[in-house]
Amino acid sequence: MRKRQAPLPLSAQPQGGTPSQQAGTVQDNPQPITYENSGIVPTVTSGGAYRQGALRTMTEDEFNRNKETINASDKEYWSVQAKLNPTNTYANLQNYFASGETPAEKQKRERREQLGQVFSNLGNLIGNAVNLYYTAQGAVPVDLNTSAKEENERIRRIREKREALKARQDALLAEARAGDIRNAYNLRVAREKAEAEAAEKEKARRQDMLKLGLKLEAEREREKGKRALDERRIAEQERHNRAMENRNGSNKSKGMSNQSRSDEVAYITKFGDVIFDNPDNKRAATLSTLEVMRNGAPDEERRQIDQIMAGLLNGDVDSYNKAEIYVSQHLNNDNVALRHLYEQARKYGRVNADERQSKARNRAIGWSLNGNTSTNNGWSLNN
Repeated sequence: MRKRQAPLPLSAQPQGGTPSQQAGTVQDNPQPITYENSGIVPTVTSGGAYRQGALRTMTEDEFNRNKETINASDKEYWSVQAKLNPTNTYANLQNYFASGETPAEKQKRERREQLGQVFSNLGNLIGNAVNLYYTAQGAVPVDLNTSAKEENERIRRIREKREALKARQDALLAEARAGDIRNAYNLRVAREKAEAEAAEKEKARRQDMLKLGLKLEAEREREKGKRALDERRIAEQERHNRAMENRNGSNKSKGMSNQSRSDEVAYITKFGDVIFDNPDNKRAATLSTLEVMRNGAPDEERRQIDQIMAGLLNGDVDSYNKAEIYVSQHLNNDNVALRHLYEQARKYGRVNADERQSKARNRAIGWSLNGNTSTNNGWSLNN
């Protein structure tokens, strides 16, 4: 005899980990199985939640194919659909017309009707046989088919009414479905129109924001330029003040014979320093030069000059200081005002300049140095 081979011994070390690891990890909260993610049609023994999930997610064609398996009535399906789609006319009409009879109940009813028809036909057959027998014996014949004809007529009328009602219901349902399609189309068109209008408004808003950003950027640039101009004016004023302080100190150190000139006041220009004999002469020259500047100034600068002059007329103490600052800051950019100031300096003061400044002045505004003319303080006008 052939001996049976003994089983091989198991290894002392477990293969592939512990039994729970080999079996796989079980989730603590597994995803529930539904008709939507499984596609398995529920049966009469399926859970209520699974059945309701199937009724919610099934299409009409799917329900008609599987309602015998589910054993669900039309009323049960369409009542769920009507709740899910309250604005859908087709679903609500189906729910209104639907029957609460399940496929199993319908099958039982049809079987009862068939058995009743069979028994009725069998009774008619037996009655006709008995009637035939007694008629052959000389009895008066009896019409036994009257009740059968009436029953058949009743059944026919019921069938016709049912078919007519079904035809009217189908017509209403078809019209409702067409209306739902039209409504869905109109809603889609309205939604697309609203989206297009919203996109157009958003585009216009972005363009407005872009314009606003450009406007703000331009305003920032103007403010930046204005600040730079103010800084240059302040620097020029500070330079002017320092030059005046240095000049006054120099005149004091030289010990000028004429002590009335110890407080000389001057304008520093690009063609030389303008010095007046006394503050009153400088004030008169300053105001006349400011008037000359006003005649050729742009609108914004002219308004500023008008404000200064209005303050002078009203007795504002600071208005003359503002006039001096304005003339000092704008003088070097206005050759007409420079020429007028030099004419005032020839009458009420003098102009100090080196040879380079004299040549530049002669080329720019037509003034030249005349050393032999002492009455004009060393300056003459070339006509």
